[in-house]
Amino acid sequence: MIRLTTFIMVLMFLPTLTAEARPQRCGHRVEAAGVRHVTTFLARQSAREAWRRLVLAKYGREYANWEMAAYKRVRCESASPMTERCVVVARPCRF
Repeated sequence: MIRLTTFIMVLMFLPTLTAEARPQRCGHRVEAAGVRHVTTFLARQSAREAWRRLVLAKYGREYANWEMAAYKRVRCESASPMTERCVVVARPCRF
């Protein structure tokens, strides 16, 4: 009876595993540069979108999510007196 109860408890909590608790599969590091923008926010968005396109072409849709990526780095610099340009680097991952 105790084994049955334990088995039922495990089955009850199994669906509640978060994404972080599931094994993750990651590709190799991908680096992408965005286009110049007036604001850092838009420059970062542009770089992340460029990263997403590269990952989509190389690994497919299931890896092309910046939020799921590992080892993310964003570097932004002034491209000219009025513009910013960002470069992002991350390992694309899927669960």
